[in-house]
Amino acid sequence: MSNSDRDAARHYHEVTKHSYTSVRSDPHALDWENRPLVYKIYPAAGSIAMPRELDLSPMPATVAIARVIGDSVENTAADEPLGLETLTRILFCAAGLTRSKSVAGEAYHFRAAASAGALYPIEIYLAATDVAELTQGLYHFSPADLKLRGLRRGEWRDYIADAAAGRPALVEARAILVLSAIFWRRSVRAAAKRS
Repeated sequence: MSNSDRDAARHYHEVTKHSYTSVRSDPHALDWENRPLVYKIYPAAGSIAMPRELDLSPMPATVAIARVIGDSVENTAADEPLGLETLTRILFCAAGLTRSKSVAGEAYHFRAAASAGALYPIEIYLAATDVAELTQGLYHFSPADLKLRGLRRGEWRDYIADAAAGRPALVEARAILVLSAIFWRRSVRAAAKRS
């Protein structure tokens, strides 16, 4: 199976999704006593604060993705340098904290991309090569405090393009976002369902 096996992904989605009947006939609760940390923490990693004043576009994401001029895709930013402010907008819109709410004395954080049960299993890493204000290297995006945590210095495009993603064109990218999952954050739901 490869990363581009859409039939396998579709099959997984179909056999694991909830239906109107499934959520009403088999109710369950989260096992809050056995839940993992909400944020991945790298205590020894240095951090870089990201800009907090963001100029976010009101354009819906689906419009931006589908935007076409004539027969070619609009790409006005291709020749512009990639800076920390642009990167912050991308990361914030992908997983940034949008608000928090206190329930029974406990804080719940909500992010830009929704997650069932507010469990947020996806972590975002950045392989920066040609980003103004950043040293080449691997970083972890920390939505809790809107910072990048430096993990490894150096150039990582070749490794990611070849070994990890199988996409040779990535060697030209100024920055690569790598998404990983902490499955236990989602599994706490399944564990509660079985008990």
